[in-house]
Amino acid sequence: MSKHGSSMITFMKNLDREDITVLMIEDSKGFKFGSFCLETWVHSKQYYGSPDTFVYSFGTQDDCKIFKSTGRNYMFQYFDRSCLMVGGDTGANRAALYLGDDFYRGSSAKSFCFNNEILSSQTEFLCADLEVWGLY
Repeated sequence: MSKHGSSMITFMKNLDREDITVLMIEDSKGFKFGSFCLETWVHSKQYYGSPDTFVYSFGTQDDCKIFKSTGRNYMFQYFDRSCLMVGGDTGANRAALYLGDDFYRGSSAKSFCFNNEILSSQTEFLCADLEVWGLY
């Protein structure tokens, strides 16, 4: 965030042709977590993505917990002008990972998609740092 800022436009511009992305977030309490996505981020009003997508959390430790697709739904990636989400939950307004349009406020909740634990230090979090790596 300190290098490229925190806007949806910059996010899309920098990931324009990246098929595979790794998001790494550090919240204000020092928890590190994120996602591995195998589809290009595109503006959409519905979820899309690959069942090989997963979310992960290091917490404040060196051990990584990985949460893979359960196959219970296919709500892997969502991106529009207002937010970015990974791992939606059918019938609920929550996701394994949610970032608002400022990339500063976010949330994490248990999802049917990954049957994950809360990835961040608490359900609502403030993003201290965000890095995204892409591979095409």
